Amino acid sequence: MSHRADIVITGKDGRPAAVVELKNRRDLTPEAAASVRRSLAARGELVGVPYFLVLSGETGCLWRNGNSVAEERAPELCFPVGDALRRVFPRAPMPPVSHGQLSLMVFQWLAELTGLSGDPPDEPERSLAQTGLLRAIRGGTLEREAEV
Repeated sequence: MSHRADIVITGKDGRPAAVVELKNRRDLTPEAAASVRRSLAARGELVGVPYFLVLSGETGCLWRNGNSVAEERAPELCFPVGDALRRVFPRAPMPPVSHGQLSLMVFQWLAELTGLSGDPPDEPERSLAQTGLLRAIRGGTLEREAEV
């Protein structure tokens, strides 16, 4: 079964390394993010994808999927996204923004992460590096509204 993800990051090996779903809402909770993951996992849409992220303009939640996508569990990492987006777009309005604006901002931030070499200087990128996400997406490509 296929799913159109907001953003898919393909690794250098040509396989999906991460799927990103955007939820343009204030106060994205880990429980709400887990509900998004649970829904996609129940339909088998995250099988074979090592990382899954749910991002709003304020908060991000990340899971390492491993071998057990269907396993219901809390995010491995929840982190503030706003500072990262402000670094990429210092003059842009911050949340609330339209879904299209959020998509563009997150896409640009993630594109910068795929080209990042060395240790990231700031949070949340340092924490994302510790999960292995940055290594998995380094040198990868991004696609919006992509089939998984």
